[in-house]
Amino acid sequence: MITAIPSLLLLAGLSQCLPTSCQSQQCLSTAASILGSIDTRTDPCQDFYQFSCGAWSKIHEIPDNQLEIGAFEALSRGNSESLRKMLENGYNDLKLQNASNGVPGNQVHTDEKIFNKAKNYYESCHNEPLIESRGSTPLHPLLETLGNIFEENREDVRAAVTKGIAYLIQFGTTPLFTFAAHSEMSHPETYGVYVLQSGLTLATKERYNDSSVLEAYEKAASETWHKISGNVQLPGVNSENDMYHAVERAVDFEKQLSLISNSSQELSNPVTIYNPVTVTKLNEMAPMIDWDLLISLLRQNEHPIDSLVVTSPSYIQQMSTLIAETDIMTIQYHFMNTLILSVVGALSSDLSTPLKNMTLHVSGGKVLPSRQELCIQNTNMVLGQIVGRFYVLTKFSQAAKDSMDIMVNSLRKSLEQSIMQLEFFDDVTRTVALDKLHKIVQKIGYGTSSPDVMSPASLDAYYQSVTAMPELFFENYISYRQWSARKTWKLHGQKVDKQVWQLHPYQVNAYYNPLANEIVFPAGILQPPFYNVLNSENLNFGGIGAVIGHELTHGFDTSGRLFDGDGKIRSWWTKETERKYLERAQCFIDQYSNFTINGPGNTSLHLKGDFESGEILADNGGLQISYNAWQNSLKDSKRTGIKYQNLETIGGYTAEQLFFIGFGQVWCSKVRPEYTAMRMINDPHPPPQWRVNGAIQNSIEFAKAFNCPTGTSMNPEKKCRVW
Repeated sequence: MITAIPSLLLLAGLSQCLPTSCQSQQCLSTAASILGSIDTRTDPCQDFYQFSCGAWSKIHEIPDNQLEIGAFEALSRGNSESLRKMLENGYNDLKLQNASNGVPGNQVHTDEKIFNKAKNYYESCHNEPLIESRGSTPLHPLLETLGNIFEENREDVRAAVTKGIAYLIQFGTTPLFTFAAHSEMSHPETYGVYVLQSGLTLATKERYNDSSVLEAYEKAASETWHKISGNVQLPGVNSENDMYHAVERAVDFEKQLSLISNSSQELSNPVTIYNPVTVTKLNEMAPMIDWDLLISLLRQNEHPIDSLVVTSPSYIQQMSTLIAETDIMTIQYHFMNTLILSVVGALSSDLSTPLKNMTLHVSGGKVLPSRQELCIQNTNMVLGQIVGRFYVLTKFSQAAKDSMDIMVNSLRKSLEQSIMQLEFFDDVTRTVALDKLHKIVQKIGYGTSSPDVMSPASLDAYYQSVTAMPELFFENYISYRQWSARKTWKLHGQKVDKQVWQLHPYQVNAYYNPLANEIVFPAGILQPPFYNVLNSENLNFGGIGAVIGHELTHGFDTSGRLFDGDGKIRSWWTKETERKYLERAQCFIDQYSNFTINGPGNTSLHLKGDFESGEILADNGGLQISYNAWQNSLKDSKRTGIKYQNLETIGGYTAEQLFFIGFGQVWCSKVRPEYTAMRMINDPHPPPQWRVNGAIQNSIEFAKAFNCPTGTSMNPEKKCRVW
C-alpha cells in the first residue's frame, strides 16, 4: 500500500507540470510513475541510475518471500497472478481481450479440455493433504528400479553406469551429463544432439568451493534421505550410519565432478564448445560409458546417430577417468542422490523443505514462497503453451502485436543505417552483415506452429502425453519430465522447425537465437512499463525499443557475429574489420571490468567484462539504435497508431530526457547481495545499475540531452562505441 500514496499525490497535482495532451488516465498514471521514481537530489550526470530510480528504491523493499524486486520481477509476478486467478476460476469465466480472439464454435470443446488440463494440473499441485499423506511413496518404485540396475550389473561398472544414466535421463535427471537437441552449428537446417556436462545439484562449480554452502547442502541431503529411509529401505543402505556415509560419499563425488567441470565463462564461446565427435571416438574418449548402448536405450526415431556434439571434451574425458577410479557404491549413491533431489519438490513438505531451505539460505532469502506461488510457477513451466494461450486471449491484443511489428521494423531500419555508416566496416563485411540483418526473423506475441497457441487442437496434441490427474501430482510432474526428455531424441536428425519458440507467451523475456537468426518477443514482456500501445513513442522506444535493439545487436555481438544469416557458424569477417571490431569490443570489456557491485557483507564484487561482453555490447548497441529509431520516427509523418506520438515534457523534463529516463526506470530494482553474488557466477548479464550507467556513459546523445559536462561520471572523455 505504501507505493500507492506517492502516486495518488502526484496524480492530484500533475496538471501543473504536464502538457495539455496528457490528460487521459493512462498518461497521468504513466507520468505519476515516472516522477514518483526520480531522485531529484541526485545529479543525473553523476549517477543516472540513482537519479532515475532513487525515489523508487526508497519506497520499495524486497518482500521476505522474494530475492529481488524490479520491473521484470513485478511484471512476471503480475502475469503469474493473472494466470493463477484464471485457473482458480472456470473456463466460462474467461474475459477475452477482443472479439478477434474468440474461439470458433467447433473448437470450444477442445479449448475447454486443454483449459481443464492446466486447471487439473494446478489443482493436483495444490492438493496438499493428499501430497502430504503420500509422503515419499511415489518415489519408491524409481529408487527400487535404479537399485536393481546397479545390483544386476555389480560386476560391470560400465554397464551399471550406462544403464543407470539411461534410466534417470528418462525422468529428466542427469547425474553426469545431459543431452539437448539444437540446430547443428555447421549445418543449422538439421537438429543434432549435444552432450553437456551436468551432475551438480548446486548448479555451478564455484559453490563447491564454499565450505559453508557444501556443509549446508550435505545437511539438507542427509535430512531428506533420513525422512525417506523412515518409509522404505534405500538400496545399498542397511542402517542410519550407512545412510549418512552414503550421503557423504555422494556429496564428495559431486565435489570431484565440480573440479573437472568447466565454468560458465569457459562454455560461453560457440567455437570452442562445438565439437562433433563420432560415437566410435566417444567410446575412446570416455570408455567408462557404453555410448552405443546408451544411444540405443534413448533414441526415439530411425535417424542414424553416428556422432554427437560434445560441448566439453575435457570434462567427458575426466568424468570417465573419475568413474574408473571410484567404487561402484559411491556412484550408485550419487545417482540416488541426484534422483531424490531432482524430484523432491513434488513430494511432501517434510521431504522438500530441507533442500528449499538450504537454497533459500545461500541465496539470501528469508521466507519460502507460498504453495500457491510454487504451484502456479510449476504449472506455467509444465504446460506453458496452454496457459500462454489463455494469457494471450485475455491480455494481449492484435493492435499491440501490429504496433510491435512496426516498432521492430523501425529498429531494423536503424541498425541497417548504422551498419551502412560504420567507418571500420569494409564493403565485404558490410555486405554480409546487411544480408544477415535482412534475414533476421521476428516473432512477436506467441507461436503459431509447433504448437500453434491459437489452435486448441494443436495444443491438445502437443501435450498429449503429459498427464494432469487431479490426485497424482508427482506422477503428473514425472510425465512432463519424461515428455521433455523424449523430445530431445525425437528431434535428432529431423529438419529444424523454424517456427518453434523457446519461451512461453506469458514470460517476461526476449531472446536472439543465432542458430535460427531470429528475435523473439513474447506477449508477456509487451506490457507496461516496457511497452504500452497508448504510450508516447519516446517512452516506448526507451523501454521496449532498447530491448528490441538489444536482441537485434546480439546478432553481431562477440558470439552472435560468429554466425551468418542462415545460422551457420563460419568466419565471414575480413581480418582487418574483425581486428577493428575486437578492439572496440575490448574497450567495453575493460570499461565494465572496472565496475563493482555490492556483495554479501558489503564486499565489492568486480564485473567480468570478458564473460559479459555479449550482453554489454547488446545493451549499448540496443540503446543507441533505439534512440536513432525514435529520432527517425519523429521525421516520419506517416507513422500512426500510437496515441502520444511524442510527449514533449513531464515535470519539466524534455522529450529526449524522457527517452533516457524511460530506459533507466525499466531497470529499477533491488537484489539481495547473496543472490547478486550467485548470479555473477553464471549470468552473463551485468547487474541492473550497470546496465543503465554503463550504456549511459557511452551515449553522446545522453550527455547532450542532460547537458553533462565532459569529465563527469556519466560523460567520461573516453567512450566505447561500435554502433
